[in-house]
Parts: sequence; structure tokens; C-alpha cells
Amino acid sequence: MQFNDQFQYVKRNMGKNRLRLFMTVLATTMGCAFLIVLASVGFGLQDSIVDEMMQHQIMNEISIYGREEGEDWKEVEESDIEEIRQLEHIQAIVTRSHVRYPVEISVGSYSGSVTTQLTNLEEEEKSGYSLLDGRFPEQENEIIVGYHTNEILYDSDENEEPTSYQGSLLNETVTLTVYDWEEDIRYEEEFVIVGIGAEPEQEWRHDSSVFISESMSGREILLSEEIDGEVYSYELDVISVYATDAQQVEGLSNSLKDKGFMIDSVSERIDGMSLFFTALKTGLIIVGTVAVVIASIGIFNTMTMAVTERTQEIGIMKAIGADPTVIRRLFLMESAIIGLLGVVIGVILSYAISFAVNWIIPRVLVEVTETPEFMDVTFSAIPIQLVAIAAFISMTVAIVSGIRPAKKATKIHVLSALRREA
Repeated sequence: MQFNDQFQYVKRNMGKNRLRLFMTVLATTMGCAFLIVLASVGFGLQDSIVDEMMQHQIMNEISIYGREEGEDWKEVEESDIEEIRQLEHIQAIVTRSHVRYPVEISVGSYSGSVTTQLTNLEEEEKSGYSLLDGRFPEQENEIIVGYHTNEILYDSDENEEPTSYQGSLLNETVTLTVYDWEEDIRYEEEFVIVGIGAEPEQEWRHDSSVFISESMSGREILLSEEIDGEVYSYELDVISVYATDAQQVEGLSNSLKDKGFMIDSVSERIDGMSLFFTALKTGLIIVGTVAVVIASIGIFNTMTMAVTERTQEIGIMKAIGADPTVIRRLFLMESAIIGLLGVVIGVILSYAISFAVNWIIPRVLVEVTETPEFMDVTFSAIPIQLVAIAAFISMTVAIVSGIRPAKKATKIHVLSALRREA
């Protein structure tokens, strides 16, 4: 019996009870679609979170928060920075020291409070810090200000309603005044703004920072504080190491961890999230597989009924010398075709549901919460590997469901089958 003949035989028998075939395929379709759509939630949310991190984080940046010495923790010191510089694939090492005192910046009659940091501006430039306009400072009295700095400067004229500063601050001479906690002037100096920072990628972020060269003459005054007669110095609040490219981040991170540094990077976060989402997706696939197994009961019942209905036909086939292997193959082919139909329709249906979910849910959430960021969230994503996994599980379960009925068909006694009324 040729394969084409076997296929035609299976096709003819499947068409004898179309309603039963339809319901069996429908059950298999729903099981496969449920598995794919359920697992697609894990893939979709992972893609959204990773994309968000990659858009708003610098991929080659590694932040250092301290160093372990045995069971103790200590702050990073200048000697540690020099040790880090000896590592390979480093593009820049940015060290920022935050001025903890209140700082006011003024130009003409306009003034406002700003966040002030002392940093190595040459390293900032090498790290890829972006400017909207201007250049990086070359003199000690030159500074860079954040994109929104002009928005926090208001006219101090009490006789009129306060107005914010209009126009660009580039090349303006400003006065930087640092007050102590008793509101006395601790430091005051004039600076020239030679660079305006680029607009932050995050819409919610308001950047009114001021970057001053760490080599400025008043460094000790700005980065020290007297408490109960003792002077405390604050150094290196932010330490960021920039790899030459994103591919070197993992190796550089491992080198830093081997030296005892406590680090954080986008790749570290992505790796951590990947572990979580792998467990989540595995769990969802297992739950979806339960639905496929439940659907397989329909295939088992259908194939068992088919064997019962075709007892006499099977007897005739065995009487004329049909090999039991061929008979078994015919019924396995039928269960496999039912599974294949369910997979094909289920995949098409799951893509349609995924599209509907990604179109409807964000709009509903935006309407309810008034949070437009939901429009950028992908709630369902169906990669090709998910389709392959679902297809493999569904086809395997369908074929396994047909094994017992197929074996039953090969054990039918010829005489009993021929004596049975049609």
C-alpha cells in the first residue's frame, strides 16, 4: 500500500464524520492557541522591559558602588581608580562628587537652585556625554549646565510676577553661590557656561545639573563639612566605568567583580531579568501544555470511536494480507493530521489574538490610568521559537493520543471482525 494510497484512505475516513472531526480539531486548536498566547505574555513583557532599559540606559556603562575587603565594605578611593585603569577595554572612568550644600546659580536678576557636581570633564567627554550646544570646558572657570537649567531660573524682582529665563544660557557668565546650613555664604565664584547638556531621553527627567571641573581651586570647601568640630570630606559619589563597546561589558564586569568591586550594569540587570523571565515562560508553557493534554482527550476518543466503527473494514484489510504495521500507521497518520490541523489553525488564531491584545489593552489602560507610556508596552510577543515549541508539544501529544487506538486496531481478530454486521 503506497503512501499516497494510505493518505487518501485516511482522508476519506476523516470525512465520514465531519462534525466529530471539526470538534476534535477545534479542541486541539484551542489548546495550542492557549499555550502560545499564555506564554507570549512572558515574551512580550520581557521584550518591553529590556527595550525600555536599553533605550534609557547606556549599554557600555558599569557603575561601581564600593569594594569588599573580606567581610567588610569600603568606599572606592583614588588608589582603587588607578587599579581599575590598568584593566583592558576601558574607554573612560567618570568620577563625580556631589556638593551637598544648597547651591544657587544666578545670571542678572534671574536665579535658581541647582544640583552641582565636580567631575573630570575630560573623562565625561570620552564617556560619550552628549551636548545640545557648545563645547566641553577647557578652563577652570568654565562649566556645563543641564538641558532644563534655564527653566529653574526666575526673576527675583518682587514687584512683578516671577518669570523664567528666556533664551539660551550658552556663553553667559553666571554666579555660583554655595550656602552652608545656616544660610551663610560658604563659596561664591563666577563661571562661564560653555556647554548645554543634551535633552534627557526620559521625558520625566528634569536635568538642571551643573558640572564643574574637579580640579577647581575651591574643591575642598565644596566637598567638606564640619560636624561637631570634625571635618568630613565627601569624595567619589558616582563612579562609572565605560567599556570600549557593549560586547566588552560582561568581561570587564567579571574582572571588576574578581577584584572585589560591587558593580551594576545594564547587562547585569538584563541577565538577572532573563533568569526570572525564563522561569516565568517555562511555567506558562507548562500551564499551556496542560490545556493541550486536555484537548488530546478528544483525539483519543475520536480515534477510539474510529477503530470501533471500522472494525469490519480492518478485518477485511487483515484478511487480504495487510501488515499490522500499515494498519497502525493509518490510525497514527489520522491522529497526526488532526494534530497538524489544530497546530496550523491554532498558530494563526494565536497571532490574531496577540495582535488584538497589543492593540486593545494599551488603549484601555491609557484611557483608565491616563498614562500614555502604556502605548509603548508589548503585552504579547510570539517569537518563532515559541511557535516551534507549541507545535512540537501539540503534535507529540496528538500522536501519543492515537497510539493506543492504533494498537487496538492491529489486535482485532479477523473472524470476529468479518462476522460483525456493517
